Amino acid sequence: MSEETPHLVLADDDETVRNLVAMHAERGGFTVHAGENGAEALDLVNDDTDVVLLDLQMPVLDGFGALERLTQEHPGLPAVVLTSVDETSEAVRAMKLGALDYLTKPFDPDELLAVLRNARRLRTAELENEQLREAIGGRGPEVEIVAVSESMQEVVGQAAKVASLDSTILLTGESGVGKGMLARHIHANSNRRDQSFVTVSCPTLPRELLESELFGHEKGAFTGAVRRRRGKVELARGGTLFLDEIGDLPIDLQPKLLNVLQERQF
Repeated sequence: MSEETPHLVLADDDETVRNLVAMHAERGGFTVHAGENGAEALDLVNDDTDVVLLDLQMPVLDGFGALERLTQEHPGLPAVVLTSVDETSEAVRAMKLGALDYLTKPFDPDELLAVLRNARRLRTAELENEQLREAIGGRGPEVEIVAVSESMQEVVGQAAKVASLDSTILLTGESGVGKGMLARHIHANSNRRDQSFVTVSCPTLPRELLESELFGHEKGAFTGAVRRRRGKVELARGGTLFLDEIGDLPIDLQPKLLNVLQERQF
């Protein structure tokens, strides 16, 4: 990922669409690398790539094939898919296979930039999370919160006490007060510090995709599920699962999550 200018890799066999996307993305600050099909796009992906935008219907290697290879060869790299208005079911299928979001053609330039910028923010957060895990791994707690006020000193003190427990912890507070930082602090001071710290942002995904994100799916579970996908609950096994903004979790998923929290299995 680039430290400064975000890099977008784009694949679409329609030259007009490629030029339109490139024009608006470049106006939004992105450096664009474009190909005519999925194979060309994959050749353009490198360590500086922040986001990949794939049309679903392309020759040589379509969006589904490119998406499958992308998730295998570049796990964690966010992909957005382009689809026609009457092909939204195909977009949902792509998102279940790992795409972060989708846009319908003809697209709105403001929506395009909003989706790309959101994908880049998530990529940045994921890389920072990886760096944090590397900093923590094997060397004991290195995430420290400096508390000045008496109330924050009390919060940090309580966090130190609960860090040793194998328990579910509820962190409450307004947006921006540092709940995520406190969660990482608890993880770093626990006996799970050498294991994964996995974050799930509950408001960012629609209900049908959030379930797959949390619990994963088996091969053949739905059309296009060509391989097993491990959910975040499984990926966090032995470590810490941080459910950000859990109050936004769809009500029909709450009983399933409650069972996980109570029974420690799914």
